[in-house]
Amino acid sequence: MFTIPPSFVALYLNRNWIGFRFLRAIRIMNIPDILQYMGLIERPRTIRIVQLASQFIAVWFAAAGAVHLAENSGDFFCNFENGQELDVFNAIYFMIVTMTTVGYGDVFCKTYIGKFFMLLFLIGGLAFFATMIPEFSNLFGSNGQYSGRYCIVKGKR
Repeated sequence: MFTIPPSFVALYLNRNWIGFRFLRAIRIMNIPDILQYMGLIERPRTIRIVQLASQFIAVWFAAAGAVHLAENSGDFFCNFENGQELDVFNAIYFMIVTMTTVGYGDVFCKTYIGKFFMLLFLIGGLAFFATMIPEFSNLFGSNGQYSGRYCIVKGKR
């Protein structure tokens, strides 16, 4: 669904590199299933931690790919002339700085499409990550030293 229409758009615009290949990063979310199938993770708590981590990384890389595409291509209504050269490392760096709400300001979107995507990401992506934080704290905070039951077992003499 995401590979065929961009091919026709690329032919129409006479630009052969437009595509949504960055969405392949979403396949990272299959890692917990693969690890579980291989028998490397078995406990439900570990499976859930790996699921949350893979979702976080997949959304992070996919959003960085979208910013990379939007900023390097420019706006279509400006004849693709207002783009900036943004490499993949800086796109990933920009997304992690944005997700942590630090926002240094050294890397920013110049295109209108990039700015619009960032507005959507700030609303949706940060809400998505905010729902993960309590679950991470429950998963990592649930194995305290004194959180279990204490029972005395009498031995035989």
